[in-house]
Amino acid sequence: MPERRYRHWACPARTIFPCPVNAIATAEIIGRDPAYGEVKRVFVSPEQRGKGISKLIMASLESHLTENDVWLARLETGMRQPAAICLYERIGGVERGPFSEYQPDPSSLFMEKKLDP
Repeated sequence: MPERRYRHWACPARTIFPCPVNAIATAEIIGRDPAYGEVKRVFVSPEQRGKGISKLIMASLESHLTENDVWLARLETGMRQPAAICLYERIGGVERGPFSEYQPDPSSLFMEKKLDP
């Protein structure tokens, strides 16, 4: 079995998540009422796709949010990202309108998921 290595990736004011090599994920906790976590990036390299890594990453992001008393995850993705849209739908994401400072955009899809306590 290959050695498991982890890489951290972060931007200022964003939460850091350990991810398998060749995968990136970030979520920013937004302290509005209600507080929510915005999933900003989820990327799995092409050679690692189809192994369930993105579902594990999303579960990790959601777990981190609930550990910080955040019970809502939101995201914006492109309409030309069918794999991403399918993933978010499979894990329980539902379509919603623009949020925060996003404006309506025909090339964007906005989704959210209520997280279980």
